[in-house]
Amino acid sequence: MAGTYTVKSGPLAGEYASYRQYVNARAFYQQTGEAPTASRAELRRERSERSLSDKASRVARRVATGDSLTSAARKERTTAKTVLKFDRKQQRGVFTGLGRRYDIGAVAHFTVLTADGKIHNGVPMDDQTASMIGSYWQDAHRAMSGKITDMSRYQITIADIFGREYTLMTDQDALVKLFLAQGDPMSGVKVNYERKRPTFK
Repeated sequence: MAGTYTVKSGPLAGEYASYRQYVNARAFYQQTGEAPTASRAELRRERSERSLSDKASRVARRVATGDSLTSAARKERTTAKTVLKFDRKQQRGVFTGLGRRYDIGAVAHFTVLTADGKIHNGVPMDDQTASMIGSYWQDAHRAMSGKITDMSRYQITIADIFGREYTLMTDQDALVKLFLAQGDPMSGVKVNYERKRPTFK
């Protein structure tokens, strides 16, 4: 599901409404040794956020292909105001505008390495996800160079701003093999980062 973070295994396995929610759950587990339990109200809020996250991704796809934000939101049975409020609350930084005209602004584009060994260049992502991917690459390069690195916190599925999902590679043996296959001991995998207006393909 777009915008969610899925942990495949371990005591915190499950689907989270955002990466921030997962980080909070991990911190709670590290402090108490127990996985947090959600109340019914929290579960309802999580479902609502996931639904809105899906809509925001579909709105972004429509805006990227020419629709106005208002028109795109209406087609997804929501409002521009709701989408913008969600964008700001989640610190996504996807939509930008002046006055009444909003568009998709320059967003982070990062290289993503998935569990199947594929390298995806130029993946457009919100600011929160980009921050996490930056940390992932720091740890991944340490793992690639043979240093013991705990990659388990990245056992998640991320989504780009258009809702396309990527499950990150976290297996250290696979990372080392990839590092050796690149033939460049200084970088392992070339990681590209830039900010620009995304296009939807």
